Amino acid sequence: MCGILGVYRPCSPPSIIPLFFGSCKNDHLHGFHVATGIAFRLFNGVCQTCLFFILSAVVVITLGQVIVYPSVTVELLVQGIQREVILSTLTRGNMNVLHQYRVAQVTENLVNSVLIEPFFPVFLSFIMIGQISSLYIIITSWSHVSAGLMLLFVLLVVDFFSIIHMFLNSLSYSHVASARLIKTVKRSKKWGNMGCRKFLSLCPPLKVGIGDGKFYDKLTSLTIWQFCLDRVINLLIIK
Repeated sequence: MCGILGVYRPCSPPSIIPLFFGSCKNDHLHGFHVATGIAFRLFNGVCQTCLFFILSAVVVITLGQVIVYPSVTVELLVQGIQREVILSTLTRGNMNVLHQYRVAQVTENLVNSVLIEPFFPVFLSFIMIGQISSLYIIITSWSHVSAGLMLLFVLLVVDFFSIIHMFLNSLSYSHVASARLIKTVKRSKKWGNMGCRKFLSLCPPLKVGIGDGKFYDKLTSLTIWQFCLDRVINLLIIK
């Protein structure tokens, strides 16, 4: 998409052609031969495509390594423990299966240490501000801005929506899996003795904190999205 915009809108940001050619106005390269103008447009499109992939790689790798990968790893570990609980019976040897839950707790503590305040609250605030601003501009200014600029804000809305409902939602995986494991052990006749229950009473469900004593569960993404929509509605009412 950025490459297409670079070809058809060579004078619009983030293109650098206007910095070198003052004749670039209204997305037309004045003073150049037709073939030269087409070559500049194609070159600009290739550059913007490369820039898009570089920025996307930085954002995706950062979000993936810091948020998605640890959460999915802990979820798989807890699901493995739950599978062992369902398929096996309680003995002194496989009691160590539940002790692996401590490993999941340590991993989750490391995740919380990385996402310690104010990093995650500030990051979440930027995401919410970007989502609210993009939605507000699309609703209020769709008839006053160019198609290219409107497409930019549409892409921003899609990107922020994906971050909220895909990347950030992965932070709830460990909590959902651990809560399911605890319920499974408590309801199991094979594992539901006093020793297991006492052990699990010391092992609360895993939580990824988001500041102010709150944590991320499976409804947090919807709550954040609802908050953004409420703020957009409030801005429209004020306007």
